[in-house]
Amino acid sequence: MNTTVALPPTRSLPRTLLGGVPIQAATRAEFRTAILADIAAIMRTPALERSGGAQLVATINLDFLCNTYWPPQNFRRRRRYLRSLQTAAYATADGMPLVWLARARGLAVPERVSGADLTLDLLRGLPPEHSRATILCGDAESYLAATERLASIAPGLKCRGEFPRVDADGRLLDADSGAQFSLGRTRDFFERIPAHRPALLLLGLSSPKQELIFRRYRRYIRAPIAVGMGGTVNFIAGRVRRAPEWLGRLGLEWLFRLAMEPARLWQRYFKNAVCLGLFTLTLLPLHRFARVDGTARQRGLWSWLHRQRAPL
Repeated sequence: MNTTVALPPTRSLPRTLLGGVPIQAATRAEFRTAILADIAAIMRTPALERSGGAQLVATINLDFLCNTYWPPQNFRRRRRYLRSLQTAAYATADGMPLVWLARARGLAVPERVSGADLTLDLLRGLPPEHSRATILCGDAESYLAATERLASIAPGLKCRGEFPRVDADGRLLDADSGAQFSLGRTRDFFERIPAHRPALLLLGLSSPKQELIFRRYRRYIRAPIAVGMGGTVNFIAGRVRRAPEWLGRLGLEWLFRLAMEPARLWQRYFKNAVCLGLFTLTLLPLHRFARVDGTARQRGLWSWLHRQRAPL
C-alpha cells in the first residue's frame, strides 16, 4: 500500500494569512536549508512510497494574492487555486508588498525571498547523488538556453524538460487537438518524471496554472519537492532581464519589468495596484485576519466573497 511522507514544515515556520493566502517568516537561507533537508529525507524513502507525497513551494507575490479574488466569475478555479496555496509546504514572500502586508499583521518577515533566487539556491545546493531536476515549461527554446547556463551555475546538475500544453484550470491537453488527456495518457506523462528520479520538479508555467496542475495531479508526482518558479526559466536563459537588487528591496521591481515589457504587463500591474490599494485601505484596518499561527477563521468586510477562505 502506498504511503505518503508526512512533513511538518508549515507548522515549524511562523506564518500569517493575507486574505487566506499563507506567508511564512524565514530568511532565504532558512528556506533553502529546510527544503534541502526535506529533499534528503524524502529521497531516502522507496520510490513507491513517495507517490503522492510531493511538497509544494509557493513563491507568493502580489499577483498570486490578486488571482485568488479575480476574475470574480471564476469562483471554482479561484477556490482551487487558493486551496493549493494553503496546502503548500512552504510559502515565501516574493515581493516587498507582501513583506509589508505581513509585517502589518505582526509577522516579522525578515526579507523578500524571490522564486528565482530560491530556485537557483536549491539547484546549487543539491548533493551530487540527488542533483537532478525536471522542468515543466511552455517553451523548449527557453529550456535549452536555461540548461546551457545552468551547466556553469550548478555544475553536475542533470535536467530533463517537459513541455505540456495546459489550460487555465491546470488540465493537460493534447498539443494538436486540444482535448484533455485521458487517465492513461496522464499516467504515462507523469511516469516519465520518476524515471529521471528528480529531486526537484520545477513548474515553469504561469500562475495559477502551475499551482493548479500540482493540485490536480499531485497523486501522480513522484518528486520530493515541486517549486512554482513561474518565469524563472526565462531569467536563467537570459531572455528576460531581472531588475537590480536595490529596486527589489524598495518594492519597485514591477516598474523595471513594466518598462521592459509594457504591452504584456500593464494590465497585470494595474490590477495588482488596485488590489493592493483595496487590501491596504479596507482589509488591513477592517478585516479580522487569522492569528499569526494561522489557526483563527477570518471575518470582516470581504468575508462574504469567500466564505471558505480559511485554511483546510
